[in-house]
Amino acid sequence: MGFIDPDVVFSLHFISIMAILVGIVGGVATIMGPAVGAFIMVGLQETFRSSFFGLAPKWISQGHALVFGLLVIFVILFLANGVVGDWKKIKRNVFRVRESH
Repeated sequence: MGFIDPDVVFSLHFISIMAILVGIVGGVATIMGPAVGAFIMVGLQETFRSSFFGLAPKWISQGHALVFGLLVIFVILFLANGVVGDWKKIKRNVFRVRESH
């Protein structure tokens, strides 16, 4: 088991960045966007913090900032309205669901 690092948990810099990332990833123009963004971002954060549930080397847990940055760039470029705002686009492209007109 690990320990709680006060510099990480209570860092205003980290909390501010995480709040912005939650809104960007989930979508700021929807009610459910920030909740979905929080689910995604906290899930990723905890997965990295646990070094992929103990399956990966410890050094991989330090790569969370890189993955968060790449995720934000991807969302800004391809999902401008966030995950919730562009859900139909995601369904169409990822799940290959055809919409009936």
